[in-house]
Amino acid sequence: DSILISHGSHPVPENMISQYELKDNAKGLLFSQFATETIVQSPSAKSSASIYMPKLYQKSSFPVMWGKISKPIKITEKNNQFKILHAGGFKVCCGRPWIYETSNEFLYGLQELVKAIISLENTTLVISVRDQTECKVDSLKKLLPKNNNILIKTSGNFYDELNSSDLLVSNSSTVIEEALYQRKPVGLFGGSLRYRHLPGSNIIPDNNKRYPVYHLKYDNLQYMLKNILKMHQNKPLTDEEVKDLIWLPPVSTSRDFASYVTNR
Repeated sequence: DSILISHGSHPVPENMISQYELKDNAKGLLFSQFATETIVQSPSAKSSASIYMPKLYQKSSFPVMWGKISKPIKITEKNNQFKILHAGGFKVCCGRPWIYETSNEFLYGLQELVKAIISLENTTLVISVRDQTECKVDSLKKLLPKNNNILIKTSGNFYDELNSSDLLVSNSSTVIEEALYQRKPVGLFGGSLRYRHLPGSNIIPDNNKRYPVYHLKYDNLQYMLKNILKMHQNKPLTDEEVKDLIWLPPVSTSRDFASYVTNR
């Protein structure tokens, strides 16, 4: 037997261009002519595998190679302080240029996000980033607008940061689905809006309707963030809100998968 377990997430392509890139990205990770089985770690991965190689046997599972399924989130009052976490980087040398940002786009998206945060009251932006060629952390600190409510972090536990946040902002990364598994809303945003990693809404949430994923834009970024934080602070996403984007019990866990493999 040859079982594939991808270390990334695999969204359903929204058009012909993204399908070309996403299929190439998934080859050998989500599907392969040499595989007898693939582990699909989210509904979108299952749909993508069915598009690329429909006859390959699929087994649904909670994340095995990425992500973390935590215990139920304990909500604590935060004195009206909002926290936005930005995570996910760019590809060096323009790798995967349609579905990932270039270093210039990554910087531009962060600059626009910081400008929007500066005018929001009681809001902190934490940027989780790694030192990379083309955009060093020291350079990033010099190029972003100055504000005491902007923190750049290069170490620490990502899941601690995520669990203490009210919103994740990212462009294209496994952290998007990881946040949804942690019941955190996601704002898709970057230096280029040509690609959306998951289906989402550009409608402002209210007391009657919230969304797990938002498609943020340059022209209403500050207003959208303000209303998203208002509707989601201390209110985790419900199973009903995320049921189409992540697996819910009784899908097998990583522990179940270990037993599944060893008992074959």
